[in-house]
Amino acid sequence: MTPEFIIRKARISDAAQLAAIGSSITAEGYGLAAPGEITFPPKKYKKTIRHAGKDEENQLFLVAAAGEEVLGSLYFQRSYPLKYRHHGSFGMSLKQSARGLGIGSHLVEALIEWAEKEKTIEKITLEVLSENKAAIHLYKKYKFYEEGRLKNHVFFRKRYDDLILMARTM
Repeated sequence: MTPEFIIRKARISDAAQLAAIGSSITAEGYGLAAPGEITFPPKKYKKTIRHAGKDEENQLFLVAAAGEEVLGSLYFQRSYPLKYRHHGSFGMSLKQSARGLGIGSHLVEALIEWAEKEKTIEKITLEVLSENKAAIHLYKKYKFYEEGRLKNHVFFRKRYDDLILMARTM
């Protein structure tokens, strides 16, 4: 059963839960870093949330929440050099128990809706491991396409994986 949830902007009070989700995803091998290699303690999330709140035309930090429980998040950042300002990239994290329930779809839809209102964003990009079939399926559903592939770019748990670069033109 899908929990009732809302999509809203991230709050400082979400930081500890966001850090726990990030650590869990890294431990599962879905992140782009090995477990323990890069840590994002709550204070780093707090800083990012504050920054996103002050720079709303260039950053978007959303969470899916059921009451006070954070089920997942999406963070978008526009590229900063002027030549690249027409695009930005995002990453998304979902609690393991929240996957396959449509929550990721709602987060991506909210990003696309926001980007359409920000008329200067022409392209949204992301990176995903080729073994993450569920995420790739989700992104394709929203018209993201494979723009490039870095073969055997990631080595984790004694095997190589491709890093897929995906994009969506607005």
